[in-house]
Amino acid sequence: MKHVILIILFLLCFWGCSYHWFEEPYPDVLEAEQQQVDGCTLLGVVSETADAANPWSFAAKQNMIFAVRERAGQIGATHIVWLHRTASMATAEAYTCR
Repeated sequence: MKHVILIILFLLCFWGCSYHWFEEPYPDVLEAEQQQVDGCTLLGVVSETADAANPWSFAAKQNMIFAVRERAGQIGATHIVWLHRTASMATAEAYTCR
């Protein structure tokens, strides 16, 4: 039983620390405040929901946020302004600022 607990603690520590080792998946889509995109062109609103089947709520939320940024990048956005971001849903306005 002692070994199982040690393995679980090691895996949790490794998973928590490894999160910061990976590069930002969508570095070309920057998060901004509304006043920073005043002279930019609004491309649309992008919305995603979290995967309810994912047992790791933190991972589900991160994947949802990455999906919003990915979809914004696919339509040519350089910036997003978050309208709301909860544990189950995220919505952002996508802008292009050149």
